[in-house]
Amino acid sequence: MDQAHRILDAIEPFTTPVGLFVDATLETIIEISLSLNLNHIQLHGHESSDYVSMLEQSLDSPNIFKAIRVDPAQFARTLNHWREAIVKLNMKRLKALVLETPSAAPGGTGLPNDWQTIADHQRDGHTHGLPPLIAAGGLTPQTVAGVIEQLHPYAVDVSSGVEERFGQKSEQKLRAFFDAVRSTERQSD
Repeated sequence: MDQAHRILDAIEPFTTPVGLFVDATLETIIEISLSLNLNHIQLHGHESSDYVSMLEQSLDSPNIFKAIRVDPAQFARTLNHWREAIVKLNMKRLKALVLETPSAAPGGTGLPNDWQTIADHQRDGHTHGLPPLIAAGGLTPQTVAGVIEQLHPYAVDVSSGVEERFGQKSEQKLRAFFDAVRSTERQSD
């Protein structure tokens, strides 16, 4: 927790920190969120819709982003489950779905996602009635512009694609990634 406080103390104004949790207990998320005064929580494990609903009821303010896996055989069913759960459980603070590469292990994989499956489901209307989509999964400075142009996601999520080595970000790769994202903004103007 000390390291998280140091990071929060060092970030620039108007930067919004996101607490990333993988299969953490509700108690852990609540304790850390309150201690760090987090406004955004990203759940990147196997958390169920019931779990997300309980988290919403336990905390007053954080917005929640939930990572879901893009398994081509089950993606339509997964999207439909979350659409129904949002209505049934009256979820108000599930603000985005992070579309992640399928894996048995929780968290990101660093492997490219199935962008065509996502595009097909968007085209067929399977993403209507859901929170905004965040593209994730193996994004790099070389691939992010193409993914943005294909999917028009609300945002992109990157980690290993801008690392020099595991856990250490590369300033050069980060700059190249941001430049690639900005290039799509200029093209849409």
